[in-house]
Amino acid sequence: MTLISNIVHNDFIIIASDKRRTITLPENKLESVDDENKLLLGVNYALGVQGTLKTKKEKYLEKIRAFVKEHPNANPPEFIQEILGLFPNINEDEFVTDLNLTFSGFYEDALFSYYINAINFDVINNSESDKDGIRANNENDRLMEESILLRTLLIHIKSYLRANGIYQGIKTPNLLEFDRNVLVQSLDFAYSKFHDNDLRYFTIGGKMEYCVFSKQTIIETNL
Repeated sequence: MTLISNIVHNDFIIIASDKRRTITLPENKLESVDDENKLLLGVNYALGVQGTLKTKKEKYLEKIRAFVKEHPNANPPEFIQEILGLFPNINEDEFVTDLNLTFSGFYEDALFSYYINAINFDVINNSESDKDGIRANNENDRLMEESILLRTLLIHIKSYLRANGIYQGIKTPNLLEFDRNVLVQSLDFAYSKFHDNDLRYFTIGGKMEYCVFSKQTIIETNL
């Protein structure tokens, strides 16, 4: 499992990813290796990749990485149309269960953020649709029954805020009330909790990679 998280604030966007990949050893034993780059950085954007990245038929992650390298600057509508052109026959690949992209950055003095389902060519404007200002993979509404990953992420963020005396409320905090440094630190804490303390998410792990965008530039990143 991959965790791509995305926070859309009024003045900035934070996109983050874990680094864990799971390999199958002899006798079907699984081993985790924390060396995968699932967050690909351009000049004015980052692209988070989640899902089936390689099958017997295609190497999807390699295609996406090459595309990002060839398209360092992104005009969002054109970029989305072109990257979806990488997967014309993905529905014929029976080994693909899902392939999703979180595409965030800045363009012409404005922030943008989109969630792209590459299998059904569905494109969602996160700035308009994400009710809590945060997305965890394809989950953007914590009240939906299936949004377990998002609710877990928010629980860890809330724990960090409460432990550091930043938030004392009982309800889920409004993330728009906090500055970017606090949110980056809370996400980093949450990622560590996923792979340290919860066996359900043992395939999420490694050092969190992230990028923060303003409307004009990359504010900070560890990519």
